[in-house]
Amino acid sequence: SSCAGRCIDTNNDPQNCGACGRACPATFGCRGGVCQCAPPTSACGGRCINTNTDRSNCGRCGNVCPDTQACIGGACGCPAQSSLCGGRCVNTNFDVANCGRCGNRCGPRQACVFGTCRGL
Repeated sequence: SSCAGRCIDTNNDPQNCGACGRACPATFGCRGGVCQCAPPTSACGGRCINTNTDRSNCGRCGNVCPDTQACIGGACGCPAQSSLCGGRCVNTNFDVANCGRCGNRCGPRQACVFGTCRGL
């Protein structure tokens, strides 16, 4: 198309998507003359969001993970090397209150070393 005297492909130009002067939102691309998000992102609140990793839109728009959890593969949970204990993600290899497994507390003057309570 001729837009302001310039030859523009309105099928792929995010500043002239589908018609001259029709700009896509900042995070959107233009494909086939339509503003849309590129995979693996989805449109959430006017922005392209990766719902596989976004804690505020985990798995779907508006699904917020708890502060103690991450969004992994579109589900709220604990990152690798962590377990959900008492509503929070902990590394049971080194957490004295959850050593080796949830609820296993090391004694006084002990440290949790690779999931085993050991004297200091």
